[in-house]
Amino acid sequence: MQPEARSGREGLGHLNVRTGEFRTMEEGRRAADRGEKPGGDWENFGGYCTYVQASTWSIKGKQIRTSRWIGNRGTSEDKETIVRNYTTKSSAKKSVGTLISLSLAESIFTGSLGGNFSYEWGWEKSASFETRSEKSIPPCSQIAMTWTPYQRVVRVNPVFNVTDYAWNKSTDRKVLADPKTWSHSTTWRNRGASWRKIYSYGYYIDGISDEVIPGGRPDGREDKWQQALDRRTCAR
Repeated sequence: MQPEARSGREGLGHLNVRTGEFRTMEEGRRAADRGEKPGGDWENFGGYCTYVQASTWSIKGKQIRTSRWIGNRGTSEDKETIVRNYTTKSSAKKSVGTLISLSLAESIFTGSLGGNFSYEWGWEKSASFETRSEKSIPPCSQIAMTWTPYQRVVRVNPVFNVTDYAWNKSTDRKVLADPKTWSHSTTWRNRGASWRKIYSYGYYIDGISDEVIPGGRPDGREDKWQQALDRRTCAR
């Protein structure tokens, strides 16, 4: 069975029936405050969301430097103790619309909405390391250590569970302002019971976080960067 996270509270929201994008009332107000003009056909509903896992895969994250640069301007090889530090990183993005709010992403991918993704990754618990070891530095060069994290991507599709649906085919603002012109139902556009759930396959949310190996350490690959220094600044 695919893991599913459920929104902890029932409320009102907006659904774009053209793009599949969903916005809570709060997100809609923030978008309006930013001066955004919503595209597509938006309809209103009352209910709650569940976030069902659609797929998952592993990727290599961006290589980053985890130590300071240490140079050797001498004429022979040198050895230095290098300290490396790293903490897991997490992010999320949506397929359409504005950036996903951090609070919603945390609720989905930490399982607080009821989901259980069964992965060792940074969304569940952050992990870090600090290591020290002696490294050789060739003459007239500098080195630094890098880390390439192995990451997990979990894609979820929101499913909208309808308790009240309202729609209005008019584009006239005066008509839209009249509550009597709106139609209401407990299913999407008063269709059959199967339409109590609205699936939006074109709208998805990706959670991305570093994987964690048993024992609580970030999983990834360490490498050494080496750069030549200007010979005019080195001993001869």
